[in-house]
Amino acid sequence: MGNELISFWILLKNYLGCEECDLDEYVLKELEEVVDVARMTPADISEILIKNRRKKEKDVNELLEILKLRA
Repeated sequence: MGNELISFWILLKNYLGCEECDLDEYVLKELEEVVDVARMTPADISEILIKNRRKKEKDVNELLEILKLRA
């Protein structure tokens, strides 16, 4: 697991209270594929996560789509 991925999981846990095991297997696999190559800072990711804090699934899916665009 790369440093980017470790940082990503820390952000998910801190902002959404979300662990790897909380995510759908398909979404988890996609996130792992794009997070290391996406051109986003932790601040960029935090900004997205803070928008929908009460809707974890929506927030993770939105973040995944943005990561895909920036990968």
